[in-house]
Amino acid sequence: PIPSADGTIEKPTTQTLIEAPQQRLLSVQRVTDQSTEVLQYLGERGIQPGATLSIDRVDPFDGPIWIKLDDQELVLSRTLAHRVLVDQPNARTRKA
Repeated sequence: PIPSADGTIEKPTTQTLIEAPQQRLLSVQRVTDQSTEVLQYLGERGIQPGATLSIDRVDPFDGPIWIKLDDQELVLSRTLAHRVLVDQPNARTRKA
């Protein structure tokens, strides 16, 4: 990363979908899995870089994660949620 004029280096705020805050607007940055099946599965549901979504709830005891994407509610396993990297559009970088 290139430092700003005052010498600070900004770090990206990307996190996995399972670590992201609930009820906030999130932007998908990338999917870390390279499996064609996983990418196709997520892509068919609209979960791809550039998509905007929010976490509705996370069920306890290793249960699934419920997300809202456009006008649809989707359910993802925690395994898949760990493979989707997101950030909050209004907090793209933070100072190191």
